[in-house]
Amino acid sequence: MMSNQLNLPSIDASDVSASLNAGAVLLTSSSRLALDWKRRLVTERVGLVCETPEVFAWQAWLNALTMDIAAMPVALNRMQERCLWEQTISHDLPEVSTASVRGLAGHAIEAYALMQDFQVDMAELAFGGSEAEALARWIKVMQLHFSDGVYAGRMLSADTGLQLLQHIEQVNQPETILLSGFETYSPLQKRLLSALQSSGCNVMQLKADLPSGATTLFACSDEISEYRHIASRIKTLLEQTPHLRIAVATSAAITDLSALTRELDDVLVPTHRLDPTDMTRSISVSGEALSETPMISQLIHVLGLAGKSSLSFQEFSTLLFSPWLKDYTSERLARAALDAKYRQYNRHSLSLSSLIDSPDVRQLPALQSVIRALMLWDKRSRSANAWVKAVHELLKSTGFVPQGHEDEELRSNRDIRQMNAFRDVLTSLVAVDAVTSNISWTQFLSLLRRACTDVRLVSMAKYSNVEVIPLTQISGLRFDHLLVAALDGESFPPVFRPQPMLPVRVQMKYGMPMSSGAQLFESAQQLWQAVQCAAPCVEISYAKQRDGKELLPSSFVADLEEHTGEAIISLITALPMEGMDDLSVVPLSPEQHVKGGTSIIKNQSSCPFRAFATHRLGIAALGETSPGIEASSKGSLIHLALEYIWQQLQTQATLAALADDAVMELIHAAILHAWNSTYLSVDERTRSFEQKRMSAVLRAWLELELERPDFRVEAIEQSYVMRLPEFAWQGHDVNAGDASERTQFEVNIKADRMDVDASGRRILIDYKTGARQSTSKWLLHASDDGDASAERIEEPQLPQYALAAGLGVDDAVAFARVRSSDMAFEGLCGDDIGIKGIAACDGKRGLPDDWQDVLDDWKMNINVLATEFVEGRCDVSPRNAAACQYCGFEAICRIDEMRVDHALEHIDER
Repeated sequence: MMSNQLNLPSIDASDVSASLNAGAVLLTSSSRLALDWKRRLVTERVGLVCETPEVFAWQAWLNALTMDIAAMPVALNRMQERCLWEQTISHDLPEVSTASVRGLAGHAIEAYALMQDFQVDMAELAFGGSEAEALARWIKVMQLHFSDGVYAGRMLSADTGLQLLQHIEQVNQPETILLSGFETYSPLQKRLLSALQSSGCNVMQLKADLPSGATTLFACSDEISEYRHIASRIKTLLEQTPHLRIAVATSAAITDLSALTRELDDVLVPTHRLDPTDMTRSISVSGEALSETPMISQLIHVLGLAGKSSLSFQEFSTLLFSPWLKDYTSERLARAALDAKYRQYNRHSLSLSSLIDSPDVRQLPALQSVIRALMLWDKRSRSANAWVKAVHELLKSTGFVPQGHEDEELRSNRDIRQMNAFRDVLTSLVAVDAVTSNISWTQFLSLLRRACTDVRLVSMAKYSNVEVIPLTQISGLRFDHLLVAALDGESFPPVFRPQPMLPVRVQMKYGMPMSSGAQLFESAQQLWQAVQCAAPCVEISYAKQRDGKELLPSSFVADLEEHTGEAIISLITALPMEGMDDLSVVPLSPEQHVKGGTSIIKNQSSCPFRAFATHRLGIAALGETSPGIEASSKGSLIHLALEYIWQQLQTQATLAALADDAVMELIHAAILHAWNSTYLSVDERTRSFEQKRMSAVLRAWLELELERPDFRVEAIEQSYVMRLPEFAWQGHDVNAGDASERTQFEVNIKADRMDVDASGRRILIDYKTGARQSTSKWLLHASDDGDASAERIEEPQLPQYALAAGLGVDDAVAFARVRSSDMAFEGLCGDDIGIKGIAACDGKRGLPDDWQDVLDDWKMNINVLATEFVEGRCDVSPRNAAACQYCGFEAICRIDEMRVDHALEHIDER
């Protein structure tokens, strides 16, 4: 052990304060432990004012020592060092992508630091594989940088310890050094401590505490249940002792703290949901990255647009809705209208020069000036210092940096904190000039993004005496109560994960961390010992299931008695609730005109709220743009072309009499007619490709039409008007009843085609260019809860066509699926009419056994749904889960909250 090699005497924790008062320095294994010791020591001291204790993290102390030695080289900062490694790797591996170079640089920095800590000679990398040999090349280049005068007087941070050994006699060392939190010491640490001892410094280590108190194990069904259990325990502990110091130590299984902090906030600060602007957190936790904060993420997005000649619609849309952009308040409604307009026209790519000159943008002078500033951005390489100044000016011109007192007043405290932190990060990049010459805009922006990601903004906490920490940082820390989360068998002990750039044999030879199973288990034992010493009361929890995996507790706690995690605390009981009936109906007035055609009945069938929101309130989900031609536009082109073709043909016999060349001429004319009848802003290449595709699709469809029995076209684009609900279907008197019973709405229908076969049977056809649709969706089905009285037709379009056209028992209704490589008719009829895909209602293959009954059921169900709509039924009651898939109204219908409430009711019942 290290203590035997260095003969380090030990000291009790109770004597630390007196030793520091006598001039000793306390060194810790981590900066977190240094802060914890400062807190403990200041708390012990009497009086309101006291000197800051001489407590330092190991690396911080080494860096401070170098500042007092004139002959010592100055270490590069983190950003400078990373840039230098990336330059070296890029020159060595020019074919490797920028992202890969960044990853390799991170591994190289870690590997070099381990080599220095464990005193690994460069010769050990020979014959160690391609990674080790590449690392050796890079290290040699880096060493040349510091020896040939290019970076004279500078060094890498990993070289600090060795440099101090060479100047140990000049070190301003204290009489006594106390060590805390070190489970083991690296060879470099041993050499430094031994040299300090030899020069007369008294080096002592704190005695290892013995585990005290109880350790309890809790099992939870899943990770969310575990987080709620932890929140419940903290709430209970704080109610008993408000100032209790509590820690939640998270294992490696928890890589994202957002779910845990959300549950803690909901339970400990339930009112935070009522005020979205209140950024106070329930407990102390590592804050979100600066790059992920609302303002700075938008700012970085805007910087990413600088110098581009064109933007995707998504990039432009994000720009339009940025609340920090210049004059957003005065132009926000017009910008939102512009977004909706471009979505409607499927403007997938937008030229900045065209945008500036467009009438839409000229009406928005502030937005126009922002677009101009982005378009005129000079992307030519320059120094980091020059980029910093240019970025600051760009932020002023785009509105992110306020230009006056009035703009400053509009910013919240959170916005001001974010911008101040960003300014500090931006200014810090000037240091990059020390290790590089001119850099490109792309390189500078990448550095800026990474620097913003490294900075964490810590929010104010209601309970600052409760904090979340990584389990690996628990060594030496002391709390009143400790909860360890996610301590399952897969996360602890950790898995074998050697350093990727150092040969495994070298790592095992020098006993590096994570290098072997034995070393890994020994480290886990030491960490487990630290957990048991961290607080008098330790609670361990784990989820029996995580990410679909069944889990067992860690082997370190397998012998403990297992308890069930506490029940969740419902927000319903935590907040004062005001009740209200939100299911009141709003009948349709006779004066109100609604639009929507057959979609009114379809939406009422899917969910009454969707129909109410769409057709009564006029709410519409925002569409998405896509490159090329939208599927709906392709469908419209096919419709127009087929309309033209059958206007010319009128009968199947005419089609059959045409020669192949004549058919192709007809198709070509139909395609030209379709394109001339539709405005589509596409390039010539896209247009030509789509016309060729249409030609092939139309030719294949006409061949399918020839396989049918003889027919003639009776009507094309026939219009029908239905007034729903029909009073006659219930035997209602139009002059009787209340207003809702007398109110009707119009459904305007236009059938693509009505054919008549040789037997005089009518066949109503509607073209479809989408995916296959089963006829079962036209029949009645009970809702998900099994309520047969709530039967709804999933796809009521063709049933409405049949009702509007007055189809009878001898007629048929069908979709004509005109789709590449998937063409067919899909329909229903009474007796077989000889068309493949139009099925007879004969009771076979799961089909109804009576066509007239189907028509009667359609009429009844359509009128039932129409009556619901007129009566104002608007409850959130989706037909099934699939009805919510493409709804787009989940943000206003609160379906997710309703599902949570339903789950809570079941929990309460249990």
